[in-house]
Amino acid sequence: MARYISSVVVGFILWTALWLGSNAALQASMPGAFETSGATSNSFVLVGILGIAILVSLVSGYVTMIIAAGKSMTPVAILGIALLAVGIFVQMQYWNVMPIWYHLSFLTALLPCSIIGGMIRMRLHQN
Repeated sequence: MARYISSVVVGFILWTALWLGSNAALQASMPGAFETSGATSNSFVLVGILGIAILVSLVSGYVTMIIAAGKSMTPVAILGIALLAVGIFVQMQYWNVMPIWYHLSFLTALLPCSIIGGMIRMRLHQN
């Protein structure tokens, strides 16, 4: 049980660190595309941010399964639910300054991409 809990905590911290780091790098490389609040309405940038969210969720789910070292997808599902809960809160802060398609796409991707990352780890570990 402790291993499952720690896998979720590490997965969540990893997701957060990768997300914040990649967004900071993106904003530094494209300062004109972002407002001072960090919001953007540039569709190209938003699609890139969604790609980052998908990749970060896959990696976090994968690492969570490594640490959990089991065959249960429960830790990855809990990770995805935690990411979704926090994601809803964060997206609400930007709800009026970014397009709705971005918010819905971002939130919709968190849980399944985390689970897919865990499934990839399980498949690779079976072979």
